Order: sequence, then structure tokens, then C-alpha cells
Amino acid sequence: MPFIKQTAPTHVVTPRAQQSTAPQALVAVDPQNISDTSITSGQVQFAINITNSLPINSFVIRVSFNVNVTTISKSGLSFQGGVLGNTPNISLECINGVSVISTFCPPQDRLGTIDLGISMLGGTTPNPTNGLLFKLTLDIAGKPGLSQIHFLSADLENGSGTPLNIQSSDGYFTNRLCSPNVYCKPPVAVFTVTPAVPLQNVPAIFDGSTSHTPNQNQTAGQKIVQWRWNWGEKDLEDSEFPLGIVNQTYNYAGNYTVTLSVVDTDGMIGSYSAPLLINRIIVDIGILDLSANPSHEIQPGTIVTITASPANIGTSAANITLRLFVDRKEVENKNYTLPRGCQTGCPAGPPISYSWDTSGLAVKSYAVEAKVEHLTGDNNTANDQRIVFVQLWLSQGSSNIGLSLFGTVGVSIIALIAIGIAVAMFRPKPKDEPL
Repeated sequence: MPFIKQTAPTHVVTPRAQQSTAPQALVAVDPQNISDTSITSGQVQFAINITNSLPINSFVIRVSFNVNVTTISKSGLSFQGGVLGNTPNISLECINGVSVISTFCPPQDRLGTIDLGISMLGGTTPNPTNGLLFKLTLDIAGKPGLSQIHFLSADLENGSGTPLNIQSSDGYFTNRLCSPNVYCKPPVAVFTVTPAVPLQNVPAIFDGSTSHTPNQNQTAGQKIVQWRWNWGEKDLEDSEFPLGIVNQTYNYAGNYTVTLSVVDTDGMIGSYSAPLLINRIIVDIGILDLSANPSHEIQPGTIVTITASPANIGTSAANITLRLFVDRKEVENKNYTLPRGCQTGCPAGPPISYSWDTSGLAVKSYAVEAKVEHLTGDNNTANDQRIVFVQLWLSQGSSNIGLSLFGTVGVSIIALIAIGIAVAMFRPKPKDEPL
């Protein structure tokens, strides 16, 4: 059969959570497909090209392929004539999880992956940048089928430390028909994650049930029969399921790349990869506000209004008990259920409030304290308590203070006079003093 070129779907592959707002560059497999049933041995070659990119000085690209249909040797990667020059610096070159240049390979590299990192020795490429990144030569394994050249991740950088926006377009080789005169195509894998930004140690729902296949068989209905998940985390094993919805829990916060590969009735495999950010669980409850009004230079008998509000600065809803103390005695408490990130303006309900009658109390400063009960795992306990002081005193114009002072001072003066007279009367006279 003759060589046929078909189109492959494009998708965005960005391995990091933070991306530039610059226009997207296209990283694509060229040709998009090689479809020919007569190719049962030998080699096929694809170019990995870049189009309409801002200047770059390095890239790191990971692609996967079907080892049952194609294989690759150490000489299968070539970057001669690429946009980074003929003698760039090779920082990473891994094939099937094995390094070609005697350096380490990332733990996510395995059989059926290619990981290549290259940088220029100086300067950057033109603006815009168009051309070859590297060439990929695959050996035909002999078994008819389909091998998708799938971008697991792609980083383009220009020295600023911020990866550029990238749109990627996969390609594939096939030497098999899935229906008369129609070449097999990769199934379309898609998935969603709920919540969109999961928390560590909290199960998230991965839904790949809308994945589908373009292949049609006249004798049997085509459908997806298997969902294969690669979670991109070294401690999580790959999973295979006959259904498209699965719960998964990440034990560590970080940025990951999740890959879903789906298999249709004909055994054709199609993959999709997307970045995933796992947030760290933050448990942080505290006192948002505490006030006493009035609080300074007040007369005993004044009614002081005390109000306090809690806050939930953590990443999950929290049940909070707020307690209010005056002079170390609990006078009020209230329970709250606060949503995540609940601070100023959050729907937390009214603050706790207490009217304190200071009648008959001694003149001094009183501590008013608000506390939230500690939650297990609280990352910050410094804000679990807040104290303000209320000062009771008597003004100097008070009659009580005047009488008190007069009585005390008067007695003291009289006593001092009496002591002085006694000393004068009984003091012995000098011998030379006249009688």
C-alpha cells in the first residue's frame, strides 16, 4: 500500500504549574504519521520540530513509543542541523530508562521512553525560532500495529528560568488496518481531575471515561477496553483498570505529569499527558480579631464589650471551638465550621460577643484572652491565642481618692510631728550647754 499522511490531534503538554503568558510555541512530530502496511522491517524516521517560538537556549523533551511495534538504538537520536547548533551541550540523553552519556536518568524514564536535554553553549536562537530540535529514528519490531510518538513533557527555556508556553502535536507509525482500506489511528485519551488541584493525602477523582477511539470495525463495535494510568510519582505504581474512573491519593505535594493510555478493542493504544499540581495540606486555625471596648482608663462599673473572631487559614474546612477568658476565667465559647482560607469577609457567622460588667472590681489591669482549641497537625500554633488588656482605675478627681489620701497623709504628718517633739524632749543636753 502507498504511504499515507494523516493528521494527529494536538494538545498542550506543560510539565510545570506556572507558565508564561507569551504566545504558544508548537513542538510537533513531522510527519504527523507514517502509515504503510508494506513497512514490516527496517526503519522509520521522524523529526521533532519547533515552530513560532520565542528565542530559546535549551530544551528538555520526553516522548514515549510502543515497544511492541517499534524500538530504538543508541544511534536513534540525532540533533545535527538543529536550532541549537551542531555542537550543543547534551545534559540528558536517556533511552528506555538507560543513560547514553553515563549520567543519571529521571525515575519516570522507563522502557519505551526517550528523554533528551540539550542547551546552547552561548546565546539564544532567533525570534521567532523555527526548525529542527532533533531527529528520531525507530526500528520496526516486526509485529504489525501502531506506535504513537507521544509527548510526555516538553520544556523550552531561554535563560530566564521560566518555561515557555508550549503546544505539542503527537505523531504515530502504523502498518496495520483496523477496517478495510483504513489505517489504524491512536485512540483519543482524555481525563479530568476533581478537585482540579488535589491535596496531599486526600483522594482525588481521575475520570478518563470520555476517552474514545476513531477506529471502526464493521464486524464489532469499537470501544475503549482498558485505561492505563502512569501517575508520575515514583512511589505510585502504574494502574490498569477496565473502567475509566479511579480514585488516587498522592502522599507528597509537588508538580507531577500524569499520563493516561487507553486501549481500544483492536489493541490500539493512545496516550494523553497533563501536568498535575498537588498542594500541601495546611492546618492553620487562629484568632482573626479580638477587641475590648472601652479598654483604657475606665471606671469600675463600666460595661466592656468584648468581641472575638476565629480564622481558618488552612487548605481544608475546619471545625473550630473559640473560647473567651477574662482574668483567666472562661466566660464564653462558640463552635464554628469554617471553609478553607476563611479570613476577613468569609462566611464564618457572627463573632463571639460578651458584655463584661466591671462593677465592684479592684483597680488594676485585666487580661482578656481569646483561644482556639488546637487541631491535630496545626502547622502554626502561634496565632491560636490573642490577649488584650483592660485597665480599671480611679481618676484623681474622685472624692474617695481625695479622702483616702487626706486621711493617710494627715495621720503621717501628725505622727512625724509627735516623733520630732519626743526626740527634742528626751535628747540629752551637752555638758557645756548653759542651764
